[in-house]
Amino acid sequence: MWDLQWVTIKGNAKDGRQPYVNFMRARYRGFGMRDRWDLVGKKYLASYNLNDLRYLNLIDENGELFAKLTALPPWSRTRHDFDLRKLISRWSKRGLFSIAGVDDAVDAYRAYVKSHARTSPLAPTHMTHLQPRSDVAQPARDAASERAFVPRGGSVNFDYAKDPTK
Repeated sequence: MWDLQWVTIKGNAKDGRQPYVNFMRARYRGFGMRDRWDLVGKKYLASYNLNDLRYLNLIDENGELFAKLTALPPWSRTRHDFDLRKLISRWSKRGLFSIAGVDDAVDAYRAYVKSHARTSPLAPTHMTHLQPRSDVAQPARDAASERAFVPRGGSVNFDYAKDPTK
């Protein structure tokens, strides 16, 4: 499910701070905004997936995609939804645990919940956010290392076959 929200581009050419967008206590940057100091202070409509807040799409006044932004660490590594980001941000703000200096805020949350599972009365509720880690970015597999399907009669080559539809 997707949602929209207005965001303002921030940055500072004098200090060398590249243009960025703050959204839900995370900073987002994208290649389309690199060295674009003319964008600082402008408002864009941000389109985002409620189930994956690692990315924002900026939409210009014509309704066209202007730039795709990616969250900076600690929010860029593991897929997380709107509710989990709110929960982690709230706990961090209250001082229950810290995400300062960590590579992955979701991993820090998981570690905190697991370490306090025996003592916390809300542990079963918070453990529901501890989904399998298949959503973490994995290195690309080499196509040559994967087993290819080969028919019983042997390999088939269609390189020189004539297309009957033409």
